[in-house]
Parts: sequence; structure tokens; C-alpha cells
Amino acid sequence: MEINKEIKLQAVAKNETIAGSKVFGWKFQDYEFEYVDGDSRFDVKYPNGKWVSKKVYAKLTKTGAMTSIKQFLTIEMIGL
Repeated sequence: MEINKEIKLQAVAKNETIAGSKVFGWKFQDYEFEYVDGDSRFDVKYPNGKWVSKKVYAKLTKTGAMTSIKQFLTIEMIGL
């Protein structure tokens, strides 16, 4: 799947760790995302305020999570 090139994630400072792993955060429009380094999922906060976990279908790294988040947003934007 081709990722929408217009999706630019804005980093959100997360000064926390979970079980010793760094937590990363991003925003895009009204969506918020959190990823724990090395985890197999990311959490998304929808514009309605509901948090949902999504599987990471890439390397379990910050970059892999960002790629999965952009894929998720691409699908959301085309309404599948």
C-alpha cells in the first residue's frame, strides 16, 4: 500500500517509560498516538476521545511504529 505523502506526524513529548521502555507520542490533526519502544502495538486516540490499540505490522521500532501509524491514517483518510 502506498502511504499518503501528506501525512506528517507531529512529535509529542512523552517523559515517561513503561517497564523500562521509552514511550513515544505523535499527533496528526485530531488523532493522537502512543507507542512503547519494542511493543507490537500502538495506541490511537480517535477524534471522539476513544483510545484503541492497533497492531504494528512492521519492525518493532519507533520508525516501524511511525510507518504503521501512517498506513493506518492513509486507510482512515480513504474511508476503508
